[in-house]
Amino acid sequence: MRRVSGTSSIHPEQLNAVSGRFSEVGRDLAEVIRQDGERLDDFGDPWGDDEEGKLFARQYLSAAELGMRALMMLAISVPQIGVGLSQMGSTYSLNETDLATITRQLGASSPAAGHDPGPAAGGGGGLLTSVDLPSSGAIGLAMNPGLSEAINGPARSSAGGPR
Repeated sequence: MRRVSGTSSIHPEQLNAVSGRFSEVGRDLAEVIRQDGERLDDFGDPWGDDEEGKLFARQYLSAAELGMRALMMLAISVPQIGVGLSQMGSTYSLNETDLATITRQLGASSPAAGHDPGPAAGGGGGLLTSVDLPSSGAIGLAMNPGLSEAINGPARSSAGGPR
């Protein structure tokens, strides 16, 4: 768990745990909608054969069909909410792991360790193009060249020596 701001907090394990419940709710909702549609069909055509009845039927049937489609779309969408929650939990966990890795790597590159602190502190500054992370590959960061070397090691030319 990580405290985000104020009284908010994120619990990735809870997001992952609850996500499966949305599939069950979606299936249950689809079944209720199907049963209700059958019950409506059981009424037949109670509007009659006169002009008013035919006018009512055209409007009612069109609206009923639209309503049933919308309800079924909802039933289809509910499980996708669960998928999204699961992805959010997993992504948040990976981001936290990556952030911890970057923080550890940058801690080894602190000014106290003798590295260039960057332009804000009067250092050279520059751009760190990537940080190798075990869980997600390379992530681009704006940093100074001293940190780039501390994190990624000395830059090498294609011949294998320093550039």
